[in-house]
Amino acid sequence: MELIRLFCPMAHGVPRVHDRRVLRGIVYMIRNGLQRKDTPKAYGSNRILYNRFIRRSRPGVFDQIFGALTEQAGRSSAL
Repeated sequence: MELIRLFCPMAHGVPRVHDRRVLRGIVYMIRNGLQRKDTPKAYGSNRILYNRFIRRSRPGVFDQIFGALTEQAGRSSAL
């Protein structure tokens, strides 16, 4: 999580929902092919999941996270 935290922007005066929980929810949603409204409430509000997914996928943050994780694991950086 420390490696991923480098890619998570700081809050702007608003209390943030736990990044790990939201990231798990996004991965769960993608892995299971769910729409955001079908994601379990345990991962947080579906609005938060959607907003964080859009805000991080457009600038390529997820690509950077998964690239850093594969490099740390000693695997190719190509996903």
